[in-house]
Amino acid sequence: MSVRSRFLGFRTVLLICACAALLLAGLVSTPAAKAAGVLTDATGPVHSGLSGKCLDDYGNSSANGATVDLYDCNGSPAQNWTVKAASSSLQINGLCLAVTGGGTSNGTLVHLETCNGGGNQQWGLGGSVHELVNLASGRCLDDPGFNTTNGTRLQIYD
Repeated sequence: MSVRSRFLGFRTVLLICACAALLLAGLVSTPAAKAAGVLTDATGPVHSGLSGKCLDDYGNSSANGATVDLYDCNGSPAQNWTVKAASSSLQINGLCLAVTGGGTSNGTLVHLETCNGGGNQQWGLGGSVHELVNLASGRCLDDPGFNTTNGTRLQIYD
């Protein structure tokens, strides 16, 4: 299996769990876990379907509302995510990856916020290429317009 991007109109879904990159990072453990859409406890970088890009806490912020972006993979603390299977959450600096305002519409941005167990903070694996899917909206974490520029804010999209 190779890392690849899926085109939806002019948008590219950020493939968070597409293959070996994340298996090596330990974010998914077995083919059975992937097929079931199950996240497993792990810590490390979250690689995208775009070569050399990772999920990033812009500025390594620990503030509510902090920006989540796409950035060159660099091994920094801003890319050291923790997957918590029990809460289906991705966490960094004590905050959870969340869909802003609990939105469910295409194009709603994601950010970091205090973990509260809300549906906007719950993520799973979906699709035949294992995208990271927000469980409340059913939409995938997405890189708008296949933009590879460091600092590109991420959103949810079909």
